[in-house]
Amino acid sequence: MSDPNAGLPPYDHLSTRGKAAVLDCRRLVERYPNAAPAAHSGHLDAWLQVLSEWRMPQAVLLAAVLRTTAPDEPLDLVTRLGDAAPRVLALSRACAALDHVPERWPAADVDRRREQAAILRSLFVQAYADIEVALLVLAAHVARMRAIDLLDYDTARHLCSTNDAIFLPLTEMLGMWRLRYDLGDVSLARIDPRKAWDPIQLQLEAVAAQRAEHIANLVRMLSDALRAAGIDAEVRGHTPRPSGVYRHVRRGEHQPEVVRRLKLDVVVQSREACYHALACVHHTCPPLDWRSLQGSAFHDFIAAPTYNGYRILGTTVGYRPTAGDTRTVLRTDVRIFTPAMRRVNWHGVVGARYLGAPETIERAWWDDEERRSFVNARPPGSDSQQIAVFTPLGESYPLPAGSTPIDFAYRIHSDIGDHCKRIWVNGVLAGVDRPLGNGDLVEIETDPHLLAVERTWVDIAKTSMAKISIRRALRHRTPGVHPGRKRIDDVLVKELEAQGLPPAAPADVDRFLERLARDVGLADVGGLYEPIARPDMVRGARGLTPSHIAARWVTTQLAGYIVRADGHPLDMPVERIRLAQCPGHQRICCPTLASDIVGRLTLGGTPHAKLLVHHRDCPQAPRPPDAVPLAWRVAPQAEAVARITVEAFDRHRLLDDVLARVYERYADGLYLIRAQAEVDRNHMARVRLEASVTGPTALPALDEQLQAMRHASTIDTFRIEMLSEVEKLLIARRARAANPYTAIAVRDQRMFKGRHAEIARIDDMLHAGLRDRAGWSGQNLVVVYGINRIGKTSLLRFLRDSALASGDFATVLLDVQRLPSHREPALWGGLADAIRKAIDPARAAATGRATGPRRFKAQSEGDGFEDWFHQAVRSLGDRRLVIMIDELNVLDELWEPRECQRAVRRLKGLVEGHSNVRFVVCVQESYFRTLPQRDPTVDGSVALLRTGIAVGLGFLDTRASEQLIREPMGEALRFTDDLVGRITYLTSGHPYYIHTLMHDLVGRALHEKRRIITLDHLDAVVADSLRHGPHLFHDFLRHERGAARPALAALAHASGPEHRGVTLDAIARARRDRGLRPNTHAIEQALRALHDVGVVSRRELAGGATYALRVPLFADWLRTYRPLASQPDLEPR
Repeated sequence: MSDPNAGLPPYDHLSTRGKAAVLDCRRLVERYPNAAPAAHSGHLDAWLQVLSEWRMPQAVLLAAVLRTTAPDEPLDLVTRLGDAAPRVLALSRACAALDHVPERWPAADVDRRREQAAILRSLFVQAYADIEVALLVLAAHVARMRAIDLLDYDTARHLCSTNDAIFLPLTEMLGMWRLRYDLGDVSLARIDPRKAWDPIQLQLEAVAAQRAEHIANLVRMLSDALRAAGIDAEVRGHTPRPSGVYRHVRRGEHQPEVVRRLKLDVVVQSREACYHALACVHHTCPPLDWRSLQGSAFHDFIAAPTYNGYRILGTTVGYRPTAGDTRTVLRTDVRIFTPAMRRVNWHGVVGARYLGAPETIERAWWDDEERRSFVNARPPGSDSQQIAVFTPLGESYPLPAGSTPIDFAYRIHSDIGDHCKRIWVNGVLAGVDRPLGNGDLVEIETDPHLLAVERTWVDIAKTSMAKISIRRALRHRTPGVHPGRKRIDDVLVKELEAQGLPPAAPADVDRFLERLARDVGLADVGGLYEPIARPDMVRGARGLTPSHIAARWVTTQLAGYIVRADGHPLDMPVERIRLAQCPGHQRICCPTLASDIVGRLTLGGTPHAKLLVHHRDCPQAPRPPDAVPLAWRVAPQAEAVARITVEAFDRHRLLDDVLARVYERYADGLYLIRAQAEVDRNHMARVRLEASVTGPTALPALDEQLQAMRHASTIDTFRIEMLSEVEKLLIARRARAANPYTAIAVRDQRMFKGRHAEIARIDDMLHAGLRDRAGWSGQNLVVVYGINRIGKTSLLRFLRDSALASGDFATVLLDVQRLPSHREPALWGGLADAIRKAIDPARAAATGRATGPRRFKAQSEGDGFEDWFHQAVRSLGDRRLVIMIDELNVLDELWEPRECQRAVRRLKGLVEGHSNVRFVVCVQESYFRTLPQRDPTVDGSVALLRTGIAVGLGFLDTRASEQLIREPMGEALRFTDDLVGRITYLTSGHPYYIHTLMHDLVGRALHEKRRIITLDHLDAVVADSLRHGPHLFHDFLRHERGAARPALAALAHASGPEHRGVTLDAIARARRDRGLRPNTHAIEQALRALHDVGVVSRRELAGGATYALRVPLFADWLRTYRPLASQPDLEPR
């Protein structure tokens, strides 16, 4: 016979008699018709399970059972309650009155906030009256949250919204911190997953391994120190919860800093041992005083617990992961407590009263009978001489009748009153003079940048404490300076000092800003200050930044820098020169240091002559012969200049990581001018970079890279801003020519040389049938193959940016290597986003968002992409879609076989089903040459690649190599003929090695300020490059398998410094001369394999095949750093 109690909570904490009573009532409820749906839904069992976990008394569990029958109370059920009936009925009825949340909150924020505040303060009042009622309501909510996965989307979001607004504050009031984070995580993951949950989880996962290593070292170090001090302690680390991180971020802390912060718990056996352990911790790891809010080295919440019973000794110490490294210090939060304190810290009032031996906690509100009696004697809406007012977290404060929110703010802390920004009373926005009543819930928003104290507050405040604090703030504060004005003044001071101009008088600046505010259409100067004061605003009102405003002021002071176009000074005093400020055209004709200027002379030849200076393109500028040609004394830097500021906690190689991101953008037109780094006493590093910007994609690409670093918690914050013309003038003399050579795929079309035949073949296929699409039935797939770093990606970018830049094409470039995962949704999602951006590139570049057809949401296997693709092609109209996919062989090499087969099958269907779409794919040469031997059932890409037009990329010809060497630097540098010939010979036209040698050559020449580069300079660069051979020739050395290593060394030594082709007999002879077995067969097999991957060249002659290394520079390195005698001998056949 089955157990009738199977599946029910165990109720082990109850007596036998109490357990039987609960089970009896539970079975009776199932037979009650009105309660049956609630009982069978599982909610009652989950509710009882939560109460059982909290070890609540029998009456509370029976009240939960009886609550399911509300509003009815069956007589037979009440009769079975016996002596507990009055208490159970009271709990059930109180719970029924409170456990009522509307199915939908009002749409208006004002109404929603008012309703939520009303429910929350009712719970606070009931908790002070009978704490078991509040726990009963909370347990019902916890049961619903545990079953949230069974709810539909709208219901789940509504439940999470209720959780955040009502029950998270209730859990903090009850001190149940573990439950608070459990509920917060569930809610955060559903309400705002993309903006909050996902970034936090990503950062936590990024630092997990490093955190675990640091925690293990800290636990070991502190455990040894405590053991040596004779303290019985357990040290453990813990990872921040996502909702906890989000809570800190909402309070203004930097998210990466919170994520990276280490956390340790030290559990000791007595209260006295807590203080001994604190001294031991400070002796082992020095405290960081600057991290303490109170200015002390620790927080003592044991001697003075918080209102919700939280008790710890908390301190923040500095941990140095590397011995002797005084610069890298990791912030570590350490909490010290006893097991009893931990139980209450985690479970609050439940831990103090029900989970163990009852414990009385000083200052905890549930054990403060005086405070509870005070609140219970003053229900909401009642009149009394003293009133009880609640904070949003349920802490109550006594105030005299007639008190205002100002009294309440200063009753909590003087800083809250001084920086009070907005006030809500019972969820309604209120003024500072609103009278408060019993049971009011008051929420105060503060702004640390705002000093809100006003003299009228002295008359509004009712308590002497508030009046004294207000008078002290008014007496000691300096005249208020708006944060926005302060930012403008800071930038203005720097620019005036840099220009050598005298400091600006505050009164003059005030008049200038008032006039500027009127010119841009603002009511007053406050309209300029407010947007600039907000730290999250990049630009202020009318697009003005502090730099732009300061530049306008400085420009009005630069009349003395204007001369005639021939360089001769003007024959009139400076005060007679005015810069034109044309209403309605201030953006066009306001002269700047980078603009061409002309002047209009009035009253010429008289003592009252004046010169009005205009921008040359201004509609009101004078025309010849009335125009006076003018110029600036100092020609500023013409191109745009950006300042990049990065802040992070100091660590090893921080500057290298930041500079590497900038160097990677050289190919996009971002050239570093100046770099500066500093570390303050708080171990916060600040890196300031200035770089000229010549390409449109440089800054967006750098912004994306820095965003990735911030998400990975390697930096805290960054800011990219364009310099004003005055700031650009400062760096014009320090600027130097940029180095255009790069080791990555080129983005600048000027750096792409040769490949005319390959481009012509691809261009013919792309344009074939362009005018007669319906009749086109030819090939629409091109397969580009070549060895690594030969320029496949550069070719695709050149096609996209030049050959296909006309309006006839919409070009898409997708790199399979850069996909976020090796799954189909990543492939089709990335391809769809790229297509949407290509459909309207101008709008995508302006808004940062793709346009065109609806956004494709990739499913588990990319289902539905074909239909979406067909709609996208139709939306192009007369334009042709060209899809270029780089590194397609990655599908076979890294993806799961089944995933690869599905992806290639769908891609092949797109190629065959859309003849008007052109496809260009790139693969490695070694992969392409083995296509005939590959099995299509194993390698998914084989069937697709066999159907395309093959275009192979080899080394550059001599003409293209010379162009790549001479042309990029123009007249800035000159190269001797023998130097150009030597580079062409050493590299054999391999573009990667040309770029590598030229990058070092040009970099040294610019640093040493040379104009002519000779063969001697090249020899020094080659010698330095060969010292880094394993890195430079990595693409060749990665093919060294089996006999390939000794075969390469033997070939390099046999070919000699002349790099001539040699036969197998010559190679065998070279090995035999050094006492090695020739083993000609193994050498031949290895050289054939190296020929297939492009390392070795092979020529068939009448006397037999000859072999040579394709890049003589590689052969020089092998002869220098791979002596033949040091190579391992080959095993005989």
